Amino acid sequence: MNYFRSDSPRSDSPKSDPLRTAPQLRISKGSPVYLEGDPSESLFRLTAGMARVTKLSPNGRTVVVRHVLPGDYFGEESLNAQHHTVEAHALTDLTLEMLSPAVTDPSMLIQVTKNLSEQLARIMKFETHLQVGELPERIARYLLELIRTPLCETDALGRQSLRISQEVIAQGVNGTRESTAKILKQLRQAGLIEIEYRRTILIDLAGLERFAVGHTE
Repeated sequence: MNYFRSDSPRSDSPKSDPLRTAPQLRISKGSPVYLEGDPSESLFRLTAGMARVTKLSPNGRTVVVRHVLPGDYFGEESLNAQHHTVEAHALTDLTLEMLSPAVTDPSMLIQVTKNLSEQLARIMKFETHLQVGELPERIARYLLELIRTPLCETDALGRQSLRISQEVIAQGVNGTRESTAKILKQLRQAGLIEIEYRRTILIDLAGLERFAVGHTE
């Protein structure tokens, strides 16, 4: 189950740029693209990097609504609302296109609709991931799925390295930071991962896959 796969055209495809004069915007890792309550003046298209859309629960907990991959549109509140009802933050350095909701180019609207439907399908798969299995299994699945995103890079030893903090992992699996840290420590002790500052290195992918389905022996 790959709930991070995006089938939308990438920025190197001519069909992916119906508005070729769209302004470019660069956002640094960790910075907000917009916050809840901000005016929703632009529709965004991610051309490089990875972002996530979140909402703050009544008890102050960050709830992950969805992940945004290259080719995805977000900020869709600009199409039917005056203010953002969620927040968007950069998980990596981002490059964005800013599109005016006042532009009604038919090809752009079809592309936006198709992409948002693809994102909805990913959201549904992601929600299934959060509800199936115990927290250790969800963490293992989450780490494996992040391999397919811009958060992953190959280090000098050929290992898959995820540039992500334990706090972000905890939010992505709907766990507490303390319980997530405890399970990551168990995975490290089992030789499946290594943990560095804001980085998790996947050592034994086959072992993680067995762990993800509940086979911990």
